[in-house]
Amino acid sequence: MGLSDIAKLTLDDVTPSLCPKSSLPSMQSGESGIQTLGPDSEDVSYVRVERGIKRFKIARRCLVFGVNALEWLLSLSKRDWSDIAWLPTADIEEQERALTVASLNLLGGRTLSPSEGRRSSTAADVLLGAGPGDGLAQVLVGLDSSSLTILVTKGFRRVAKSVSGWNRLRIHHEQVGGVTNWKGTGLTSNFILPGLPPSVRRNLGHVLEHGDRPVPCSPDLDFHHLSVDSLLPLHTGGFLDVAFHTFSSRTGWGRRQLNRKEIAGAMDLPLWFSQSPLIDSWFTRFDLGLCMPLKPFQTLMGMYFKSVPVTSIPSVEPPSRPRVDQPPLLDDFWIESLSLSLPGSWVDAGVISDKAAKADDATIHTGLWDQRVLLVFPNFSARILENLRSLSYVRWCVKLNRCYRRFMTATHGARWSERLFRLRRFQNLGTTSGGGQYRGGSCYFKLGTDNGDEFDVRNSGHEELLEDGDMGAIALSKALNASWWDWNKGSALFFWRWHPSQRKAARDGMEIFVRGRLPSKLSSGRGTRQEKVPAVGKKINKVFERGYILPGKVESTIDFFDVEKGSDIRVVYNGTSCGLNDALFAPGFWLPNAKTASRPLMYYSWMGDADMGEMFLNFPMDKKIRSRSGIDVTQLRDQMPGLPEFLSSGKRHQVLLRWERLFMGMKPSPYISVRYFYWAEELARGNPIDPANPLHYSEVILNLPGMKEYDPTMPHVYKWNSVAKRVAGEIVTFIDDMRACGFSKENTWQILRRLTSILQYLGIQDAPRKRRPSCQSPGGWIGCINKVTPEMVALTVSQEKWEKGQKIIFALATVCLNVDEPPLLLHKQLEKDRGFLTHLAMTFPALVPLLKGFHLTLDQWRVGRESDGWARSAKDHREWMNVFYHTHQGQDDFVYEYMNAEAPLKVKPVPRFIDDLKGLFEIFSAEAPPIIVLRSLFVYMVVYGFGDASGKGFGSTFSRGSDISYRIGTWADDESDESSNWREFTNVVESLEDEAEEGRLANTVVYFFTDNSTVEAAIYKGTSKSRKLLALVIRLKVLEVRHSIHLVVCHVSGTRMIAEGGDGVSRGLLNEGVMSGEEILSFIPLHLSALERSKDLLTWINSWTTGELEVLTPKDWYELGHGIRGWTQPSDDDSLARPILGKGIFGWFPPPAAADVALEQLRMARIKRQDSTHVFVVPRLLTPRWLKQLWKACDVVLSVPVGTIGWATDMYEPVLIGICFPFLRVQPWQIRGTPKMFQVARELRRLFKDDEVDPRPFLRKFWKDCHGMQSLSKDVVSRLLYFVRDSDLSYRTEGRGCNRPDGLRRRRGPDELGVAPKEKKFRRV
Repeated sequence: MGLSDIAKLTLDDVTPSLCPKSSLPSMQSGESGIQTLGPDSEDVSYVRVERGIKRFKIARRCLVFGVNALEWLLSLSKRDWSDIAWLPTADIEEQERALTVASLNLLGGRTLSPSEGRRSSTAADVLLGAGPGDGLAQVLVGLDSSSLTILVTKGFRRVAKSVSGWNRLRIHHEQVGGVTNWKGTGLTSNFILPGLPPSVRRNLGHVLEHGDRPVPCSPDLDFHHLSVDSLLPLHTGGFLDVAFHTFSSRTGWGRRQLNRKEIAGAMDLPLWFSQSPLIDSWFTRFDLGLCMPLKPFQTLMGMYFKSVPVTSIPSVEPPSRPRVDQPPLLDDFWIESLSLSLPGSWVDAGVISDKAAKADDATIHTGLWDQRVLLVFPNFSARILENLRSLSYVRWCVKLNRCYRRFMTATHGARWSERLFRLRRFQNLGTTSGGGQYRGGSCYFKLGTDNGDEFDVRNSGHEELLEDGDMGAIALSKALNASWWDWNKGSALFFWRWHPSQRKAARDGMEIFVRGRLPSKLSSGRGTRQEKVPAVGKKINKVFERGYILPGKVESTIDFFDVEKGSDIRVVYNGTSCGLNDALFAPGFWLPNAKTASRPLMYYSWMGDADMGEMFLNFPMDKKIRSRSGIDVTQLRDQMPGLPEFLSSGKRHQVLLRWERLFMGMKPSPYISVRYFYWAEELARGNPIDPANPLHYSEVILNLPGMKEYDPTMPHVYKWNSVAKRVAGEIVTFIDDMRACGFSKENTWQILRRLTSILQYLGIQDAPRKRRPSCQSPGGWIGCINKVTPEMVALTVSQEKWEKGQKIIFALATVCLNVDEPPLLLHKQLEKDRGFLTHLAMTFPALVPLLKGFHLTLDQWRVGRESDGWARSAKDHREWMNVFYHTHQGQDDFVYEYMNAEAPLKVKPVPRFIDDLKGLFEIFSAEAPPIIVLRSLFVYMVVYGFGDASGKGFGSTFSRGSDISYRIGTWADDESDESSNWREFTNVVESLEDEAEEGRLANTVVYFFTDNSTVEAAIYKGTSKSRKLLALVIRLKVLEVRHSIHLVVCHVSGTRMIAEGGDGVSRGLLNEGVMSGEEILSFIPLHLSALERSKDLLTWINSWTTGELEVLTPKDWYELGHGIRGWTQPSDDDSLARPILGKGIFGWFPPPAAADVALEQLRMARIKRQDSTHVFVVPRLLTPRWLKQLWKACDVVLSVPVGTIGWATDMYEPVLIGICFPFLRVQPWQIRGTPKMFQVARELRRLFKDDEVDPRPFLRKFWKDCHGMQSLSKDVVSRLLYFVRDSDLSYRTEGRGCNRPDGLRRRRGPDELGVAPKEKKFRRV
């Protein structure tokens, strides 16, 4: 008896779209008698794909009766009925009654007494009976005969004798998509049955679980058996073994009995029932032959719902705050303090260009600032403005000097200037009147003063006084030599204005991590081309005159060269060629890309750009590195008139200077510069709760998929300004390029003004020549152009870049297309072309799959490639290698040269290259670059879908408001032999294509869920190494463009797919998950954090950490997570609100859909504060958006499987926990990437798999040991993090063998030795 048959039809209005309506016979309202249709009728047909829509109803009442009433109950959906009543028969057994009552209770139904039968049947909308015909007829006598009635009974012939005058429909289980040989009859009263709709034909192969290994058998199959293509025979005195192909048998064939799960699937039982304790009682009924499959019941119920009008569930839109439809702000800005209006016409569009690069001596467009004054005060002249600026500059210098003197008094006492004068005098003289000496900058002895007082110069405070005095004098002199618009003599950080914890780094330079032997090589380098000497000399003389390079002790020199920068040149200093970069270590850090920079933009947003002048040169270099950063300027000394005479003399053989600041070309320069900037930006952002702050926001709002109120026209995460009632302003920075995003033209300018003012307040240069005013299309920034219109937020590239791409494609098309044999192409040039097109593909994702031909052409010469460039499979490559070595046996030199060959000068285009070139030619035929819409007001709907494919079939479900559309089918024989990845991907593509063709996906955001991670990765990357999968990627890209779909594919676990019903749909079971009426959003927890889903998780984490985690809210991501615990109030001595900093153990628990935003903030916090611990916890969903960043950010990442304490089985996917420990004081500074961390991760994976082992003691020790490393020496840390022996430890910090983190050099790697990590061999050198 098959319960799986009914699963389909109770839940949907089955009108398969592949079945012509004319093929569905139905009786006219005037017809009477018995209509008989069955499997022998010509009107019954089978289809490969079946489609339909399930519409859930309410306000219907039903009464269920008969021996097989349980089958009706298992076929009903609670959402379809307001009342479900069961009328038990008098002779029902106690076990049957208990089973039926338990199922009824799950539906919220009620049990009737015999006396209540007629009254309830009169009130019911439909009577549902199942069982033998005689028994049903006896019950019907006591019920209201005028009620609409549907009966299901076994057999065909005896039914007419039991009930006459009814409409009758013969039903085979196979006929409605079942896999058993059950036959029965459906009868209706007061309701005319249409013909059965076409269905997908199935067999035992669709319910067979291949994970259950069979017993090997002979391929001759010389025994009685069932095949996978047969139906399951019921009531034959036991089932025969099923024989099928299997890879687990040496003969290729196996046999076994069906297990209980497979029988339940064959009988169409819903998942919730087959996994409940009730299943044992059901199998007792099954063994007695009392059970019927469910599909016939569902089919009849679907016919009923289709034919009888019912009330649909009213759609209720959740209330939401109006965000987008705010009235536009006026372009003019009202100045409250002056009671005057600033017209918006102050913006000069002429200064906005698509090109970001500008020459160092480019003109400053002072009109941007002039117009803001002249439009308010038209009587002012340019002369008055210049005078005002001069006075303001003088006032600024006076305030700077006062601030410095207050700092010196507070730090070194009221007599600091007198002490500093005496220290400098004795430093210059070298001796004191009292006999004390000053050697090498270190004073020891007591210095007397004129009034007889003495102070001990051995006190380290005097060293600090000298440093503060010297660096303060340098900084003040540079400020006094500056002008309103430029730092004419360079800049120096005003270290006394920085936070106390940052002052030493601002004064002396941030510590640079040295992991190896510093170079000691004095070389003249590659030299400068003679025609470039004047230009290069001018650049280097400029940095010399500004004090960035100075004479001093030089132990090693670096090379330098020039590169084009627009119409100018840029001098790049090569710290790699001399070995300096190899000896230095720089942690990784996060930078924004074009799409993350677009996140804060809205349809009313404005953008403005600023640039830090002389980015790296703003910041001092660590003193211990300066002597190793010399440059040889002998060739350029004639271009440097400011050189001291003893250096510029022609008699001197070599003129050496050394860097005092960070320089471009030194590995740690970007990291250190960004860290300085983030410290400064923190002050520039200011207190966010201050309404006067242009970056003010009152809350952080999550707008995530999975929420009922999710709005795809809004960002996923945004700050909300409750004063302006708009998305708050934001700052985004890429190295030295700063972009302000504001909700109005004036708000954007005020953000830029505050940012640049605070930077210069701290001594960091602003480059006004690169300023771009407020605009909604402000030109190029980090390689692309953002555009904002009232309808969309979009992305594109400059016309110049587009034309460069056109030039590349058209040149290749000229020589490769429309020819019989394409010519050979230069390998190097093709690499350059590919590189630029890859750059464009970062903005235009549709280009990604079309670059595959470039990759294949460039790599076709490599070993392991076919002639068309595709990589061979592992099996084919092994076979090829065997043939190759056998053919060239004894030709060792040839084999070595072949295996280690370099790229050829020219390559032959592969066929794929020609095909892709045609597609690229079509794309680049457009005169202007396309516009990529990131968000749009035209996106009016969010659609969620699930899809799964099994070995024999496939299925998918889509949300349609309160309805569910579905698609099910079976694979053809040739398709069944394809890989599971291809079947899963094909199901995704065809499901989306079908929905789009029906017009249900136009202008929508689609979240589609699959249990195949390969599909998710291929769609996210936009390419694949598989030919067939790449073809599917391209089909999907075409679909997205054609129907304006924004598609997000998410990998989920197989257990979630089963619970949602997608797995059942692929097997033809339509009574599970969303198909049984469950809300589809209940299976999409993209908006829920791990803590919201499991309250016990925090307790479990706290049980192995040493202290309570400070759990961060979304608003805390931007402050507390960065170590900001509050803000000081402005005072007379300090007009700025400053952050109150403190370390902590912070717990980040973002929802998966917001994990990328949280990780960005974590990585920024990790740069700024290196003494805090961060625990990042997120369920494993939407991983392509954030998983790579998680591995980059954290020292160790743990995967906690479902079923662990705190993370129950019904969570479905594991939860990932990333831990960032504080930086170490000694090498290797970070724990991540060390051998022991990999071993810890492997050990934890093993522990989590063992249900009998509690991993918490291990985690607790691991946590304690990692935090304890802060106080350990380098050698002890090496023992803890590396596999070394005691005798292998080196106590040297410089010299040979110190380039490795542990100061050791190994003979060969463990992979070469084939030994376990603990058996690594090292030797000390």
